[in-house]
Amino acid sequence: MKHGAHGPARWPLYFLLFAAAVLAGVLALVGVSYFSGDDAAAPVPTAAGSEPGRSASADLTQLREQVHDLSSGSCPNPESAAATLADYATAAAAGGTYTAEAPLLTEALRTLSSSCGAEYTLSLSTALGDIAAPADFQSFAASRQWWKLVRPAPPEATRLESFTTPMNNVRCSLDEKAANCTIFTYDYVSPPGCEGEPANYTVGLTGTTTAGCSTQVSTAKEVPYGSVVAAHGFACTADQYAGISCWSELTGHGFTVRRAAEEVF
Repeated sequence: MKHGAHGPARWPLYFLLFAAAVLAGVLALVGVSYFSGDDAAAPVPTAAGSEPGRSASADLTQLREQVHDLSSGSCPNPESAAATLADYATAAAAGGTYTAEAPLLTEALRTLSSSCGAEYTLSLSTALGDIAAPADFQSFAASRQWWKLVRPAPPEATRLESFTTPMNNVRCSLDEKAANCTIFTYDYVSPPGCEGEPANYTVGLTGTTTAGCSTQVSTAKEVPYGSVVAAHGFACTADQYAGISCWSELTGHGFTVRRAAEEVF
């Protein structure tokens, strides 16, 4: 009976302990929820967000170094060189610094032309014409001002795309691909297979002169002897006694024709 007398008196103590445990659990859950909410609400700064423009600046610096390397005298693949130059010009234009960066572009182009020769210059020029780039850069690349010219046209040259002499015996045309001259009457041995036919001489921007008779130049634009003409990277002089000489400015290769003789150089 003594055991029974003490049993009922203990349940309030158990109840209080249980209630305290439940309250502690609830408080713990509330605390976790509170602090978790604070953490979720605070965004973590990203590297890009903390320093705007850093990536673009780094890209321009890297491209500048690559373009500077093009001025070292090496001759990389023309398409790769064109892509590097265009990427640099584009990045500079996007950053508003094209004018400041343009001299390095000019130096790189002129060095490549001077170091790598006529064939490379022509290939690079073609590649630059096929790639997207800022208008200022495209304009300069197309101007050919960066080409290393072995034999530039004399400063007094007149721009003409076709001409004939006062005797009308030699007629010439200058286009984007070649300089052509046809001589109708001559006293020297004809080109092979052209006996008795007008002889035509052709020199391209690169390469050497070829002679044949499959084509003839036709023009009525007469120039006086002593004239110098130029167009599309070619130049010609007309002399009454020395004859008509035409050449590629890029290579210096060309020809001279007159009634008495021909010369290829």
